[in-house]
Amino acid sequence: YLGIAGQTVALPEPHAALAGRSEGLLVVGVTAGSPAAAGGVLVGDVLFELDGRSVGSTDDLLELLGWIAGGKPASGRVLRGAAGVDVTLTVGERPAN
Repeated sequence: YLGIAGQTVALPEPHAALAGRSEGLLVVGVTAGSPAAAGGVLVGDVLFELDGRSVGSTDDLLELLGWIAGGKPASGRVLRGAAGVDVTLTVGERPAN
């Protein structure tokens, strides 16, 4: 659990070249107090890498989260504007609510 809502977007050049892929996960929501919020992820960021693996869709992200141990920090990369930004996200457990 990271606490983000996202949707797949096509990355225009030169963003696709920076990300090394043609799609990313546009962050459309960040839950307050979530691992994503604590890691500095912002609405409008495009997540394209987590723990050294490509992220291009919600399905990609969910699959990766299944492999990362809860409580373990994972490095991520987002596009923010025209720049690639490194973030560190600690995978958590989804709240009961």
